[in-house]
Amino acid sequence: MPQLLAVFDSCRILDLRNATVSLGCVELLRGAPSLECLRLRSDFFTADRDAPNKHGDLLDFIAQLPANVQRVELDLRWDSKEFLAALDPSTQQLKPLPLTVEVDSLYVATAQFTPHHMDSIAAFQGLKVLHMDRHTMAGAMDSAAFSVIGELSQLEELVLAPQLTGVDDEGFMLGLGPLHRLRSLELYGVERMSDAVVVALWEQWKHLGSLRLSSCKSLTDRALHRMAILPSLYTLFLCGNQNFTHSLMSAVKQRVKLATFRQCGDLSVCIYGSLPRGPTP
Repeated sequence: MPQLLAVFDSCRILDLRNATVSLGCVELLRGAPSLECLRLRSDFFTADRDAPNKHGDLLDFIAQLPANVQRVELDLRWDSKEFLAALDPSTQQLKPLPLTVEVDSLYVATAQFTPHHMDSIAAFQGLKVLHMDRHTMAGAMDSAAFSVIGELSQLEELVLAPQLTGVDDEGFMLGLGPLHRLRSLELYGVERMSDAVVVALWEQWKHLGSLRLSSCKSLTDRALHRMAILPSLYTLFLCGNQNFTHSLMSAVKQRVKLATFRQCGDLSVCIYGSLPRGPTP
């Protein structure tokens, strides 16, 4: 890093998301007086040997940054240990991050996360990417917890692998309705999502490039038709539905280049596409 800063001593933004960083790097960063923004990835941060709380060390690192670093853009990745370290034991809510920190991406992979903790995520107002592993929650997410996602209006990519079997149409609308910047959406266990949700959100989904819905057994051709004509769509994956007609699926195959259709057991039909076709001559 010293050599790097010597070459780029006038740089204003330093991206270290693919580099291992420790507390000792603070002194090195003092050699970059023009630096205003630092980009970090939490799981690439190395704690000191005598301080096993990596989350606490990361906060110490941020607190000790030189005054010219006015913003830290953080990719936050929680396993069980780091998530528990980020909680206030008395309130079971997330400890507040320094005001200079903007969480751009959040990846959660811990069974200790519960619907109760969704309110804490709403504090990350600048969040652009939210991924939750399928083992993140012990049970299904309900409508109240899902609706909190609607407060993250800057989201561009949303992947929720926990089962959403407890979310109804109202919950889906509250959670997805305000997300006008979405480019990629992947939801699991959406068995209670009806055509009305797809029709209502179609206009704002015009920018979606990738749409994946599993267990979408309540959707019919009405929803499939709307999804098939999304102008920016290059990936469509629908699983767990027996309502789609073969005629419409054939039409979708013409719409999506390199599309493949396959039967997944007795209950699921998957539609997957890559790049959209151009206009038919």
